[in-house]
Amino acid sequence: MKKILVIDDEEGVRESLKFSLKDKYRIFLASTGKEGIDCIEKENPDLVILDILLPDKNGLEILKEIKKINEDIPVIMLTAVSQVKTAVEAMKLGAIDYITKPYDVDELLILIKNTFKNQKLKQQINILKEEINEEYPVKKIVFRSKCMKEIIDEAKKLSFTDSTVLLLGPTGVGKELIARVIHYSGPRKEEPFVPIHCAAIPETLFESELFGHEKGAFTNAFQRKIGKFELAGKGTIFLDEVSEIPLSMQTKLLRFLEEKKFT
Repeated sequence: MKKILVIDDEEGVRESLKFSLKDKYRIFLASTGKEGIDCIEKENPDLVILDILLPDKNGLEILKEIKKINEDIPVIMLTAVSQVKTAVEAMKLGAIDYITKPYDVDELLILIKNTFKNQKLKQQINILKEEINEEYPVKKIVFRSKCMKEIIDEAKKLSFTDSTVLLLGPTGVGKELIARVIHYSGPRKEEPFVPIHCAAIPETLFESELFGHEKGAFTNAFQRKIGKFELAGKGTIFLDEVSEIPLSMQTKLLRFLEEKKFT
């Protein structure tokens, strides 16, 4: 059973959260930052729900201490509506999300469930990244033609630039493989390689998949979603079947490719 630590100075909030979560998770309670830190060091919880205002320390200070102990522990901030700005600052320091008081139990349960799901996905992604690095090293590409050698050499040169590259060719010739050569031959090889199969994404979800969305941006947007472009970070995006991108998205995509940023 997953362990959740609740750090809040209000007994009513602590007991309410315990009652709401105890059927699915093992719950630990702390009324001060010090008690919370002691519990983290002793119990190593899988998730922390942390109030911004505590009697002994500011919640942001406790968040920093938590990240020093274990940077992988997900932290959800509890905040009043008037403290949303501070909650956003907490997310910059490593909190995964925030929820406002009075909180909605169903929304909190969904947020916790999605948090654990994302943690599992991160672990799977790390495993896949290792497999990808093993599966696609440049030295294992087998070819004999002079033309192919020229393509590989050009791909290696491109790996040291920040250029947007257009790869043309019939289906099945290995465009994604060449994209991986570009990625893994240069300084971005330790960063994510994110393939996006444009034809497989429904038009209504395209913007959210590529650019993400903020919490509350639309109905059922219970938490912030990181888009593929943000996920790639300083790595490489491979847009497969780019001609399948909806017309409504092409202008925004072009602006992103030109400016290398989005808002």
